Amino acid sequence: MKKRSFFLGMLAMALIFGMALAGCDNGTDGTYQVGSLGPSGGRIFFDKGEFSDGWRYLEAAPENCAPAAWGSYSAEVSGTGTGIGMGKENTRLIVAMYPDGSYAANLCKIYRGGNKDDWFLPSMDELNLMYTNLKQHGLGDFSDDSYWSSSCVSNNIFSMVQDFSNGAQVPSSEIETESVRAVRAF
Repeated sequence: MKKRSFFLGMLAMALIFGMALAGCDNGTDGTYQVGSLGPSGGRIFFDKGEFSDGWRYLEAAPENCAPAAWGSYSAEVSGTGTGIGMGKENTRLIVAMYPDGSYAANLCKIYRGGNKDDWFLPSMDELNLMYTNLKQHGLGDFSDDSYWSSSCVSNNIFSMVQDFSNGAQVPSSEIETESVRAVRAF
């Protein structure tokens, strides 16, 4: 009787554990759940539902880059947007204007986490998804600091940050040092 009870208990635990794992798909079949580990070791924070325009998922790097300024007052970066899917193009525009230096977009562009070379600085809406889908659920190892987005506002003197202690989105002077987290689309 004891052996049978032990066996049934172990079987029940295995079923429960298996069901828990099924709800936390980590991409072994090519799909990912928001919050699961991505192919580069970071956390998936967005799934647009289908593969289009070269990507389906957004993955946050597993750690911060070095804190950095967004840029400087020396040049105007026009054409950046705030929407989901805009971060990669925003980063291209910023790096074209500031090709040298340890600015936020450059740090993301040269980041090589997971042996990938397609990292970029997230747009404002992408950054907000990181806050909502990861930070608020205790995922991603984010600090309570403000993080740079690639979205420029106000005559290119200010760019948007998101305070990860409370979710507030506010403009910050581009020469201020803020936290930086790279993302990638795949």
